[in-house]
Amino acid sequence: MSNFWLFINVYSIIGLLFSIFSWKTLVFDIVSGYEPPQKIQLFLELGAFIFVLLTWLISISFLPVIVFSWWANPQPYSNLISLYESPIYLLALFGFSNTLGILVNRSLANERQTGTTWFASFILCLFGCYWLPLLSKKQPLAPVLSKNMADKNMKSAKFNTSNVETLKRIDVTYWVNRNPFYGEVPLSKSMQSSLTIIQNAGFLKGATFKTCTELVTKIEEITNDPEKFLSHHRDDQLIEVFDLIHAWGGRMGRFPYVKRVINGATPRERYRDWMHLYKSGIGLALDKKPDQSLVKFCQIPQIGTSFGSKHLYFWGGYPVLDTRMWTLFGHKEQIPYDLYLTEIDSISQSWGVSWSTAERALFGFSSHYFVNSELRFKKNIGANQIDEEVATDLVRLSSQ
Repeated sequence: MSNFWLFINVYSIIGLLFSIFSWKTLVFDIVSGYEPPQKIQLFLELGAFIFVLLTWLISISFLPVIVFSWWANPQPYSNLISLYESPIYLLALFGFSNTLGILVNRSLANERQTGTTWFASFILCLFGCYWLPLLSKKQPLAPVLSKNMADKNMKSAKFNTSNVETLKRIDVTYWVNRNPFYGEVPLSKSMQSSLTIIQNAGFLKGATFKTCTELVTKIEEITNDPEKFLSHHRDDQLIEVFDLIHAWGGRMGRFPYVKRVINGATPRERYRDWMHLYKSGIGLALDKKPDQSLVKFCQIPQIGTSFGSKHLYFWGGYPVLDTRMWTLFGHKEQIPYDLYLTEIDSISQSWGVSWSTAERALFGFSSHYFVNSELRFKKNIGANQIDEEVATDLVRLSSQ
């Protein structure tokens, strides 16, 4: 499907340039009385015919393609177009087609044409040109190119020895109990906000949790016995866990509940469309295939690595990978999950703890000292803090 979008982008750019060139030629003809050579006129007319023919063929087949694609795989904000947007794209295509037909036709240069015809052609030109910014808004920088660049950057990421060795020096016993997402502590403001958003959307009605431990325990009542719910097709229990994990993960997990992307519905309201992906992700996590499991979780609309790995944590016991963690390990952007496991494995082995325990301690350390997206000290930390020299060394490494 991404190749299809690449074709549409390239075709639109060529067609737009073609129509602009034709418009300029014909306007110049009227203003100056210049008569373009016969070869140029023939080239414009032949090129216009081909483009108009192709555009009309695409226009005619576009709506069935959209409907079929959406029906087969209803994922908003993927490379497919949301069904409710299809009339806009169709109108843009028809406008683009008519623009080429009007502009390139030499009768446009006839001074006897009325102002109404000129105005109509101008409006069609604007609407046809709107095709490109509309695509840009939907798929910035072209989906194929941006995705390939992201994949290339992730593949080029390497084991960061300096940060890993530095992080081994922190007091794991101290920091594992300082993680704000666990323990007999009240829910953070972010957790409370997330729970409120979910309840306002109509889910987890009446649920209250005084502490993080209470919320985690509620999740683990189901995730600790997954076969029971998978084998008995208990989708109601699985989707409840989904909601609870998003409440636990904080406000950044709100998007499946607030983004109305298909016929005015949110991804959470249409959960039956993607429940098979969630079950598949759970099964792969139980089969000890974390990379494949994370891919399935991230195919759910409005779920990225940060929250996909939170689901992976509760269903498979694997560590969470988010912006704070890959930044702590010295990476400027998201890294492949297998590299993350390699780095955290080196630390967990030196401490003699599990991956998830190591991640819990590292997150506690990072959230105490640093802002979320860079190794920069928070304000008003205070003096003589535990492992302050380690934090200072990490800041120094990040500036090199």
